[in-house]
Amino acid sequence: MAALLAIGCSQKGAGTLVLTTGGESDTFSRSPVPVLLAVEAVSADGGVRSLARVTLPADTVELGDVPETTVASVRVSGFDAAGQMRIWGQSLPFRFGDLAGQTLPLFVQRTGEFARLANGFAEVPVGPTVGLLLSRYVVVQLSSSMGLYDLVTYQAVQPVASFPRPLGARVSLVTVGQVALWVDDQGAVAVDLATGQAASPVAPSGGNFGEVAGGATVVGTDGASYVVGATRAEATSRVLRVDSSGGLSFLSLMAPRAGAGAVWVDGRGLVVVGGSASAPAVEVLGTALSFGPWATAGAAVVALDSHQVLAIGQGEVLLRGFDLSCTLSCTPTFLPTVLTGALTQPTAVTLSDGSILVAGDDATGGTQAVRLVGGEVRAVAPKVSRRGARTLGLPNGAAGLVGGALGIEALVP
Repeated sequence: MAALLAIGCSQKGAGTLVLTTGGESDTFSRSPVPVLLAVEAVSADGGVRSLARVTLPADTVELGDVPETTVASVRVSGFDAAGQMRIWGQSLPFRFGDLAGQTLPLFVQRTGEFARLANGFAEVPVGPTVGLLLSRYVVVQLSSSMGLYDLVTYQAVQPVASFPRPLGARVSLVTVGQVALWVDDQGAVAVDLATGQAASPVAPSGGNFGEVAGGATVVGTDGASYVVGATRAEATSRVLRVDSSGGLSFLSLMAPRAGAGAVWVDGRGLVVVGGSASAPAVEVLGTALSFGPWATAGAAVVALDSHQVLAIGQGEVLLRGFDLSCTLSCTPTFLPTVLTGALTQPTAVTLSDGSILVAGDDATGGTQAVRLVGGEVRAVAPKVSRRGARTLGLPNGAAGLVGGALGIEALVP
């Protein structure tokens, strides 16, 4: 995070936090009004250290004396007079010694709703292929180039390298370090964001890039990413594995699928759900589970724990739970939770409190979103009208909504 040294330029000291509310003007003024801020350092292992308590109104916070070698995120929580948290924001991790004498912007927002981050892309991403780079930048596909949004400075990065050739209609994205690998029916394009140089990787043996183009990318805790062709509209069994050094290899599901959902489950690996009228509904890569077929035309899947996944199919309003520990005559559990309306191209992410954000387009083509909290469905309307937006888990634990408008919206529990 050495780039933090380029942010701000104030006097010497431990560093100053500057609170920003992006596109929202009533974050601090709306009732219930927050009256107190708690500022904490959160380490990677979950340890929490109190840095300051600030009585509002205030828009800057002095971080005080923290050992220079400390690497942590800064978290701000705002409480109303009744002690209820109303505001939240958390930075990306940084080394406190790099912030000495500098100012660090931190986006804070009302909890339980979307809020617009400052600035936006140069053009509107439409139904975008989207991902994260270096756990800092949101990457999206624009018409002829990549869009990058910096979650430290809250600005779109300009300029960004253009694609060396037009990408096709079906596109997938994998990021490895500072390299963005774009896969379409014509092949693959690897763009190094540090140099702006592009290369055309050769497909490994056992398949071709067109067999996975348009598939969703699942990031595993094994350090690899998986482009799952079965999640697109056209049937395929192929999976492209990209390891942490950029090495490519092809894997195969036990049967072709189309419109499936895919998710990484710790302790099990890549899990693919639905997308076939004949194959079992659930496959842990290479092993089919004893569920009957589910021929959904599109599904969003999230892992609840190492044994349970939850899925919502395109055009459906019921949620299906699949027990991955089941071994014989397995059936999904239909949850009592019912969505208020069917969604096309649904995507979903899990929030830090275990609730789930589901978004997709309704019958009019407009993006709608709901948050599933236990057995309750809570509508969370985007702040601006969108079409074809996608959900994305952000590195600070919030959920992002990207596409259909210039800017990004974030939601925290």
